[in-house]
Amino acid sequence: MAKDLYEQFSEYTKIFTDCTKHSAKPVQQFAELAGSTFERVARQNLNMMNEVTGTLLKHSQTCASVKKPEELLPLNLELANAQTTKYIDYAQQTLDTFVELSTAYSKLMSKMMDDGMHSFTEQQHHLNTKVKSATSSSAGKATA
Repeated sequence: MAKDLYEQFSEYTKIFTDCTKHSAKPVQQFAELAGSTFERVARQNLNMMNEVTGTLLKHSQTCASVKKPEELLPLNLELANAQTTKYIDYAQQTLDTFVELSTAYSKLMSKMMDDGMHSFTEQQHHLNTKVKSATSSSAGKATA
């Protein structure tokens, strides 16, 4: 009897360990996705800041060489137009990144749910089979 209890406990422990392994994998995938997304957004931000800094430095040098104040207005308008276009492009890149991220997270969450449900159903079936086997084995010993 003690041996049967030990075997059942061992089986339950194995099932719990397997479920834990399965549940950790999606969390790891989720963390990897978040890390790669953070890196991508950080690179986009750094590229944008480098570009803005370079453009403003160049514009400052151009403005410093102007002889007449009325020459500044067209230069500033040109800068404003160019920067507006770059900011719109940057905003689109950022939006695209977050749409991709949202889609990837949704797929990952859906897969996690599907895998978890499949694993749970599989483990439940396995457990039910073991319980039925143990019950019929115990019933057979009791009648003997």
